[in-house]
Amino acid sequence: MPAITAIIATWNELPQNLERTVDGLRGHGVRVSVVEDGPVRLGCGYRRNQGILAASTELVFLCDAHMDFEQGFFNAMAGELAAHPDAVVVGRMQSMDHGWRDIAGHLYAGAEIQTKYEAPGGQYVPIAARWRRKHEGGAAQIGAVMGACYGFTRSHYERMGRPLSILRGWGCDEELLSIASYMVGGCVRLMMPVARHMYAAPRHRPIELTPADILHIWGNRLAMLRAIPMKPETRDRLAEWLRRTDYAERNWVELIGDVATRNNDIRRMYHALAMPAMPFEEYLEKWCNGRTAEDREKDKQDGERMMKADKARTTKNGKKIGRPRKVPEVAKAEAVVDMGLPCRHCGERYGHKVVRTYDNENRLIKCEKCGGHFIAVRGMDV
Repeated sequence: MPAITAIIATWNELPQNLERTVDGLRGHGVRVSVVEDGPVRLGCGYRRNQGILAASTELVFLCDAHMDFEQGFFNAMAGELAAHPDAVVVGRMQSMDHGWRDIAGHLYAGAEIQTKYEAPGGQYVPIAARWRRKHEGGAAQIGAVMGACYGFTRSHYERMGRPLSILRGWGCDEELLSIASYMVGGCVRLMMPVARHMYAAPRHRPIELTPADILHIWGNRLAMLRAIPMKPETRDRLAEWLRRTDYAERNWVELIGDVATRNNDIRRMYHALAMPAMPFEEYLEKWCNGRTAEDREKDKQDGERMMKADKARTTKNGKKIGRPRKVPEVAKAEAVVDMGLPCRHCGERYGHKVVRTYDNENRLIKCEKCGGHFIAVRGMDV
């Protein structure tokens, strides 16, 4: 097997999970580079880019810090990259619980891209990678990578214009790598070996998003639209979808300012993709919006299960971890509130009810006018 470097970007990871992952990777003969996101938090994508540029091997894989890999995983991936050096490769992914046990029915096979995705809480996301749950046959081309481990050659990463360099905060890694790979004449390849990933892994300290973190998350979406060459009407349509999100609309000037700080990296990627082997619109036509009603129903079930897991998550001594803030009992009751928050469905701002307050202080709201539900996200709607 050729030399491989696995790059793990971490923040507040539980030491035992990181150690187990690193030991497992080394057991496969893989070099490991751990990049801590601190003291200034620049995000997973940016730190991964740093790790890629610092790697001494041609083959690099991006991994999360709470993973396990079946025997022969990296041998198979390296062989696929030898045959397809212009590809981004990904294996199937099996979700695990916090005891490192497989979760039945949660084996995924890469992703499809949705041109427009409406996330919970009235968040409108352009160009979103969403799980593929079914795959028949063996290795194949797919629309996008997804999950916690995928790899490529450093040469191919340079040809793509270093896509992860434009990111700050969280999100857009999979979308950028997948789209850029196709646009420069490469592809995304799904392999059958399985990587196992801990679902909603607990953290050493709770994750609390700062205003800068939230700005970066939405800034990544806008930066992606700036960095990918596309027809003006396509860019305008996707930007208009992004602006439907209340946070983006209220903070559009700040988002533009945040993205402006990344202009050098955005220009590099744009020029790398400026003469595409597969234009962006052709990529959308071929690979987007292939998800089924069954996929969407599974998304809903996953979200409900995640909320239950967050509520039940405890340490050995019985104390909550991950989101330890206590919520006053009055907030948990269904009470009428006048928050001035617009309903995502009808726009009414007053007379809503708090149906539930989560441990992270997000609130599930019911509109008294239309009866619709939406989530008020802490730090974004208040």
